[in-house]
Amino acid sequence: MKSLRGAAVLFLAAGAAAQVAPVNGHWEPFDLDTGAIENRGSAPRVVFQEVLQPAAIVPWMRVTFARATLEKGSAVRVTSLLDGDQQTLDAIRLEQWSPGTAYLNGPAVLLELVAGPGTRENRLRIEQLWVGDPPGVAALPESICGGADNRVPSSHPAIGRLLTAGLGGGCTGWILDNAAVGNDKCHLSSGQCFPGSSVLQFDVPASTAGCGLVHPPASQQFAVDPGSVASLAGGIGNDYAVFRCFANPTTGLTTFGEQGAAIPLAGSMPSSGSTVRVTGYGTDGSNMNNGGGDSNCTCLAADGTGTRNQVQQTHAGSLVGSPSTQLDYHVDTCGGSAGSPVLEEATGLAVGIHTHDGCSSPPGATANHGTQVTHPGLAAAIAATCFAPPPNDECAGATALFDGVNALGTSAGSTTSAPAWTCGSGGSDVWHSYAATCTGTTTFTLCPPGDATYDTVLSVYGGPCGALGLLGCNDDSACGPRSTLSVSTAAGSVYLVRVGGASGATGGYHLAVSTSCACVVFAEDFGIGGLGVYTETDAAGNPAPTLWHGEGSCDGLVPIPATMGANAAAYNRGDVGTFDYATGTSANGGAIESPVIPGLPSPHVTLAFDYAKETESAGTGSFDQCFVEARPAGGAWTTYAQVLGNSPCPTSTTASVALAGLSSDWQHRFRFDTVDGNANSYSGWTVDNVRARTSGTFSTFPSGCGSPAPTLTPIGTPGLGETVSFALGGVTGAPILWIGFPSSVPLCPGSSCLLGATFVAVLPVPSLTVAIPCDTTLSGGTVAVQGGNLFGPGGCLLPIPFTVSDTIHVAIG
Repeated sequence: MKSLRGAAVLFLAAGAAAQVAPVNGHWEPFDLDTGAIENRGSAPRVVFQEVLQPAAIVPWMRVTFARATLEKGSAVRVTSLLDGDQQTLDAIRLEQWSPGTAYLNGPAVLLELVAGPGTRENRLRIEQLWVGDPPGVAALPESICGGADNRVPSSHPAIGRLLTAGLGGGCTGWILDNAAVGNDKCHLSSGQCFPGSSVLQFDVPASTAGCGLVHPPASQQFAVDPGSVASLAGGIGNDYAVFRCFANPTTGLTTFGEQGAAIPLAGSMPSSGSTVRVTGYGTDGSNMNNGGGDSNCTCLAADGTGTRNQVQQTHAGSLVGSPSTQLDYHVDTCGGSAGSPVLEEATGLAVGIHTHDGCSSPPGATANHGTQVTHPGLAAAIAATCFAPPPNDECAGATALFDGVNALGTSAGSTTSAPAWTCGSGGSDVWHSYAATCTGTTTFTLCPPGDATYDTVLSVYGGPCGALGLLGCNDDSACGPRSTLSVSTAAGSVYLVRVGGASGATGGYHLAVSTSCACVVFAEDFGIGGLGVYTETDAAGNPAPTLWHGEGSCDGLVPIPATMGANAAAYNRGDVGTFDYATGTSANGGAIESPVIPGLPSPHVTLAFDYAKETESAGTGSFDQCFVEARPAGGAWTTYAQVLGNSPCPTSTTASVALAGLSSDWQHRFRFDTVDGNANSYSGWTVDNVRARTSGTFSTFPSGCGSPAPTLTPIGTPGLGETVSFALGGVTGAPILWIGFPSSVPLCPGSSCLLGATFVAVLPVPSLTVAIPCDTTLSGGTVAVQGGNLFGPGGCLLPIPFTVSDTIHVAIG
């Protein structure tokens, strides 16, 4: 079960408080832009370096980039000036880190830009740094099952500290053991930690006496693959997360390859009274065993006893119950313990994932809580994320692509399909289908505005899965090891897009699709008749297209070319001329007319068409059917004028039709058919004129909450073929945007927070650009867009603090 592929449904948890550690960092404004830098030499070289040092002394920092352009062979290198720890990231690995770096200790970092040979457009831009703070003085919820905190330091190599991107909060994650997945093993945690958690750290050192976090070397920090996350935060007994991590960029090792340890799952629950153990990274204000008072879950810098704060500790206690899919136990935990494994002491097997507090002193009937590892949803998520290939692993399961930046996908767990790759060293691929919205050039890219977090190979095919025709293949592109490919497409045709990884690499990606063609407003279909295929040639005998398209912008109609070229007379098709639907004029001397009939309601159009009889060169062909049809857009065709029979149509016949009272949603077509059985006969000519398009509108549905609530601003015109953007403002924590259908669901009791848009696509980003396809079936529809500020002031408090914006309703023109 993939919960929106990397977007947990955060707003459903209820009951006891979440066990996510509080924020202990802030965004430090830092303005740096290297501009575009080149390296004309034949070897990589450092082309820029600068020490990043905030105005105030901070214990650690994470460098984040507002923009990072690294061409092939280029990299960014960061070095802590406190301990010399260093991390080097090329374009792909930087994208895996969201884009940012590992957590580096100390108040200053050396930033270097290493440009690859022959590169010209390397650029880094920083707008802010995420830097550490000592914890605040507010008391945290206690979840100690008695008068003293009985947790003690531990060092289980398979259990790591999860840190949330840009928030500094903390959870616990651990390596899941199963031989079927080799060294690239999955991980389990709490659904409350997603979306957001982006770095998993192992062998975490002691914190400072003032409660400040200290980070392990970059070689023991791993970026979470957001495309692999399957999570649910549905309250006690329904809270879990399954995810993968990218290999470490310094060592190339996976988490299991580095740590050499993993935790297996139990197949059944132990009986009540059994001893269970919880090991995790909870907050702690005491550096002594059996701490009490305010040194349980609250760490105060002034006390000078915070060295165990969010450092691995463990405690064992009794299992008091396992109703339904939950576990209840008397085991000490604190904020940051969410996601910890609940281990059966007798076997060492994981029986649950710790998620919620609830214990008090004395414990009595209270308990802390977790989710059983036998939960059906968790089992399905493990099977899908860790073992089963993605549903679009093979061509037959291709998932649809749309114009614009598509939702996050992943190739994690994929296999290599046939046919063999024709470029690069492709492998581990997934498939998509794309129905072209117009005739022209379509570009598929894994470079911005799309992106991929690994080294990709990209192919596009025409034809069905069983008879693929290669249209193009690309390994590396101007943006480095990510791929871009442009191919010629025809409106309505379906193409198959194959996303692979170089040498079997896998990861997450957003595939962007763009076209260079305008909306098709009609099409002339020169059909295929009888048993043969009619092929037209030009005067020199070269093949000419048998399908023409007249195109125009989505906001208006332009003249439609109906001529067949200089050789039209040679094929006895008569004088078909051209007709301008916008002005009602003809360019062929009167063969087509558009008389106005007084008295008809507006809007209306009356069309008359004079056609010439078709004759084949052999003298056997004739028009046996001649008619005009009309319909409202999307409705049924109605025949208004028709000539039927075995005798040929007159040489010049006028068919007229008045279309009235159909608003602007009208279509019409003229069709001429022959049924004489001649294999080379001209079997039909259809002209469809689609309706005039409107610009569409934005409207605001009041759903926001918080003090202040985040703002969502739409930009652009929501018409077919147009591009619209949405910008989320007032975000102090982690931004999130989602698109769906209009909704009105309360998110938490006692607040004005409403879910105004359903979760169809969810992205952890502050802004979003969407290209609306030139598909008339979308016109008149409404979608909804909403944003949120995770860890925002006010609003809802469970499972984590968050606020939401008002919802923008988008009526598509």
